[in-house]
Amino acid sequence: AGPVDEHGARPGPDAAARSRIRWGLDSELPPFSMKTVYRDERPRLAVAGELDMATAPQLEAAIASDELDGGTPPVLDLSRLAFMDVAGMRVLLDAARRAKRAGGALVVFNPQPAIRRLFALTAVDRTLQIRFD
Repeated sequence: AGPVDEHGARPGPDAAARSRIRWGLDSELPPFSMKTVYRDERPRLAVAGELDMATAPQLEAAIASDELDGGTPPVLDLSRLAFMDVAGMRVLLDAARRAKRAGGALVVFNPQPAIRRLFALTAVDRTLQIRFD
């Protein structure tokens, strides 16, 4: 039978794992990573894995660093981003607002279908410049 918690429930997957199972993502998502890649000799910040409350500060710091260097946020490549929660969306929206104030826009390339749907459902797709190549 095994141990139970104070409510009589048996321990199971953590909240993140339950969420992945509920959304049909029963396998582990790849770890979060960022790296600069070049497309047509132009840099992009490629973001992969899970962008959530634990990893969003890393992306926020990378964007802030690029803004300090060049005055604008980096172009983002989300082709390998598998999951994003509200913390990740906040980082993107904050960067988009700063870019707009500076007369630019946050450009996001190749988001996966689940990320595009998230952008559409939350109207974030109206704030970002989403492109595909």
